[in-house]
Amino acid sequence: MLTLLLDIDGVLAPTQPSPDSLEVMIEGIDRGIWERYRVHYRPVIMTGLEELRSSGAIEIVVLSTWLDVPTMLDELAAAINLNYDRLLAGPYVGGWGVVESNWKRNRALEDITAHPDRLYVWADDELSPDDRASIRALSSQHALIVPREKVGLTTSHLAQIRALALKHHQR
Repeated sequence: MLTLLLDIDGVLAPTQPSPDSLEVMIEGIDRGIWERYRVHYRPVIMTGLEELRSSGAIEIVVLSTWLDVPTMLDELAAAINLNYDRLLAGPYVGGWGVVESNWKRNRALEDITAHPDRLYVWADDELSPDDRASIRALSSQHALIVPREKVGLTTSHLAQIRALALKHHQR
């Protein structure tokens, strides 16, 4: 099985709308402050991910700061039709305000190490050179997708994920 580590902002939710994107408003309390977020997403991407997930070709694991406010993540997931299999813990350790450095890389490496038989694709618009090197050091077969934050995940990225899942599934 292919495990897709998936960020939300800049990946599923590009920072600029496109002609085929839709918009939702997500509201809630984030670190004690009432927040309202305008989120753009592309239904064609969400449908493609769900087709892969429901076929058993991929497992979707959310790795995003949206995890820090579970009610807002639930609202967002319902609004954009994001079905996922697992969540990896967010950056806050020991309470609000204490942010773990390199938390995404740490969670990704922990998960990859715990499941050495799986192929991983990590889709995040903010992967640093150190993030990339750390993942590639574990296996050159793991893939990294770094969408432009204004555009987000594209149909080409989706095709790449689909091809990797099918190739890995045929082994």
